[in-house]
Amino acid sequence: MQVKDRKNIYILLIIIFILSLTVLFSITNRYLLLPVEKPVFLEADKYTKSLGYNTICNTENAFYRLKDEVLEDKVNIITRLETMFEIAKHEYSMEFNPPIIYISDNANEVGRDFLGFKISIDDPLSMGVVFYHASGGTLPAWICVGLENYWSKVYNFPITAQEKKSEELITIFNSDRIQKLPPFGDAWLIRDFNEDIDMDLLCDYSYSFICFLAKMNYLSDYIKLANYDYRSFINKSQDMINLFSKDIWRSNFTIFVHYSYGKDFSINSPEAIYKYEQYNWNWEDIVKWTEEMDEGIIFIKNFINFNYNEQLDITLAANDNRYSWAPNSIKVKLNVLKFGPEASTHEVTHVLCNLSGIEKNTSLFFKEGLASLLSSLFDNEYKTSRYKRYQKIFTDIPDEYVGELVKIYNERILKLGKDDEFNISTSIESQAILEFENGERRIPLLQSDSSDYILGDTLSKEMYSYYKAESFLLYLYNCYGKEKLMSVYSDNNRIEELYGKSLYDLVNEWKEYLYK
Repeated sequence: MQVKDRKNIYILLIIIFILSLTVLFSITNRYLLLPVEKPVFLEADKYTKSLGYNTICNTENAFYRLKDEVLEDKVNIITRLETMFEIAKHEYSMEFNPPIIYISDNANEVGRDFLGFKISIDDPLSMGVVFYHASGGTLPAWICVGLENYWSKVYNFPITAQEKKSEELITIFNSDRIQKLPPFGDAWLIRDFNEDIDMDLLCDYSYSFICFLAKMNYLSDYIKLANYDYRSFINKSQDMINLFSKDIWRSNFTIFVHYSYGKDFSINSPEAIYKYEQYNWNWEDIVKWTEEMDEGIIFIKNFINFNYNEQLDITLAANDNRYSWAPNSIKVKLNVLKFGPEASTHEVTHVLCNLSGIEKNTSLFFKEGLASLLSSLFDNEYKTSRYKRYQKIFTDIPDEYVGELVKIYNERILKLGKDDEFNISTSIESQAILEFENGERRIPLLQSDSSDYILGDTLSKEMYSYYKAESFLLYLYNCYGKEKLMSVYSDNNRIEELYGKSLYDLVNEWKEYLYK
């Protein structure tokens, strides 16, 4: 090979090497090329000034309103926010309408109302407003805080977090600081809760989680998933969190709080959207109730063998004096303060049985009996708050305070030779016995021509109570099995076909068992 040819090859290799470096640099730094224009600041209009914001900056991404005390660093503030909006569009394909963002240095003003978003340059949780808005509120707030910190670090903007290894966070989470972290990871815009949040821990955790996803090359696909398949995003979140650290996440599902107006908010889980109406809720109760109601929905689906993949719509009220569900609907409403989360399990049974199509010829007696029974069976399996209340009532009350119901329960435990551990089946039976002995229906079922077209003429009026219906179906379940129970639930006309006995004979058999 001639010297000239060798020289040309060397030159070609050098060119290829330089081009490779250029391509690599452009790939790793492609976000540095995003079109962030230099912000232009103008004097505010009279109305905006009346709100305390004298300077405005309008871009295609947002309408910014600034107080005088932040003007010294106004260029950096707007440039950072604009950069986040460009990332939301170009990296995560988010589409959004420009929000109004009010900027001050007062952390007490942070929030959201009909005017727009209010953020503070001194509030760590204001890091997240861009991705929260750009995602339409579908991204959990703590994810938004981590994302904005992550991308701010990429662009050398100030951040409010430090990346920590999972083992470091586990050490923190095993300490008392765990109590200062929102149970579901949400914090931004929940002003009443922010006062007790360990801000540093929240920011470190969210930032570390996002850094982990980026290093594993999961981040982009994970965030995009929230745009087009929220249910899959919820499920994926749990997988990602478990990858990061199985010991860190406090809940068995991922949820977010989204404020609209006032203090109403909703919690999304794989099973339902829980809408909490305006009230001074206790966050620890919300954690407990939401987990319990989610498990109840799963329990009912499994029991009735109904593979339903849509979210139910459950409204939790504080002042409504009843609970209800709407036929042919996914909606349930209940006063969780008065009736407890277990009322959700009862009503959800109605919803799912109705949606499943299994109620072909099903009387009110069987509908309410099954809803009450599944609620109790779930209480027993999950050891719900109601189970614990009943356990205390039936087993821990001193003899001098024992009422008529507990006396019946204790006598029945001795008669049946059961151990001292609380038995929810016996408590159900005791409720029915008490009604028979007093000749009453403490919680009566309301008969009507439309709802009792099958059993209305067969059962006596005294039978129509929740307690007796539940106890009777419990007897059928325990003595004859789930398969027959669900078959006769679907079509009450098949009682003699399935059990080889009339309804009248089965009722007498059940009564004899109660007084065994």
